[in-house]
Amino acid sequence: MLSDFFFKTLGLQSTLKELGIEETNFDAMAESACGGGILQVFVPLNKQDIINIYRICL
Repeated sequence: MLSDFFFKTLGLQSTLKELGIEETNFDAMAESACGGGILQVFVPLNKQDIINIYRICL
C-alpha cells in the first residue's frame, strides 16, 4: 500500500503531534488558513471547522 511506503518505509510522520504541533497552535493555524473569514473550498469552512479538522489530525 502506498501509505505504508510513505509512513513506514520513508519514516514520514502521519499526525500533527508527530510533527511537534500541539493543540495550542491550532487557533493561529486556523486564523492563517482562513484569514479571519471563510475558507472557500468544496464545503466552506470557518475557523472553528478548521480547528476541528486539526484536532482529528492529532
